Amino acid sequence: MIRIDIQHILVVTLLDNHIHFNPCNGSLMAAAPGTQTQLTRRKFLTIASAMAAVAGTGYLGINRYLARGYTLKNTRSMMGTIINFTIIGPSKERCYEALRSAAAHMETTGRAINGYIDDSPLTRLNQQGILKDSDPTLRKVVIMAKELSKLTDGAFDPTVLPLVGLYKNVRQGGALPSQEKIDAALSLVGYKNVIIEGTTIRYAKSGMGMTLDGIGKGYVVDEGIRVLSEMGIESSCIEAGGDLMVTGTKASGKPWTIAIQNPRPEKEVEQRYIALHDRAIATSGDYMQAYTADRRYHHIIHPTTGFSPPELASCSILAPSVARADGLATAAMVMGSQRSIDLLNSLPACEGFLIGKDLTTYSTKDFFTDNENI
Repeated sequence: MIRIDIQHILVVTLLDNHIHFNPCNGSLMAAAPGTQTQLTRRKFLTIASAMAAVAGTGYLGINRYLARGYTLKNTRSMMGTIINFTIIGPSKERCYEALRSAAAHMETTGRAINGYIDDSPLTRLNQQGILKDSDPTLRKVVIMAKELSKLTDGAFDPTVLPLVGLYKNVRQGGALPSQEKIDAALSLVGYKNVIIEGTTIRYAKSGMGMTLDGIGKGYVVDEGIRVLSEMGIESSCIEAGGDLMVTGTKASGKPWTIAIQNPRPEKEVEQRYIALHDRAIATSGDYMQAYTADRRYHHIIHPTTGFSPPELASCSILAPSVARADGLATAAMVMGSQRSIDLLNSLPACEGFLIGKDLTTYSTKDFFTDNENI
């Protein structure tokens, strides 16, 4: 899970480390009793003059911070995960209005691509093998999934649902599926056998099924951010189960700071942080839904072998959208370190940080570029 560090209170230091301007009430605060600094009349006038001089230029950015002076944090359950909202706006009323609109749109969007609820468009497609006059949201996300499958040479493949179903019993302590069952499921996997003709989506083979878990959650977050932006919210963060998008900056004016989780908490490793501004990050890992205690088998299945990929423990991907980051993170787990780095280096505005099962790390050269701003 990715943790989010959010600073809510801005304190600007002026001329002296012990003299602060508090934008909450506009007051000057002297040093605490017992310190050597004293707030003399001359020093007070000097500071007041300096503040007046910069007020017109906006040098301190005080007016900008006051204009977006309310921070709303909200958590709710959606799509089988926890969604965390942080919205920074000019008022409490504006923030809550934006939250309600974004959350409602995300609920509607998420339902269209959720294969775990009865009578959703994706559920009906999986049951019937064909869906005429398909839901526009489902159609759009399926097209995105097929494009990502082509980009990753099939490492990302939404049609792995028959394989995923074989491992449900393993998670509950059952035996691993036989090779015979795996081979039978593999015969139903193949993104090229998802056919889109106008508004119709159909499967070329009977028994096929799709899961959009590897891209859908990210798409829903993207849609939430879009609604917030359309409502005039310039700074926000929406996080869903480790996949997130940020816009603008924190209330302090500094970049959002994200901590990348150690995939092996039982082993001590250096904590890694990354600064984000108007960007998405998503992480896939063998520890998120492990089927066995050794994390050898987990929810990410190689579309060609039918088994969980053996090399990597986690993949964190930066991208312009959460859907792209989400899908590439899943694909990277399948492709392994070298193929993933090569692909990411060829994609504009995409970076990656990969951690092997032995905790060896691999990174594109610009993944941590903005960290000097933390």
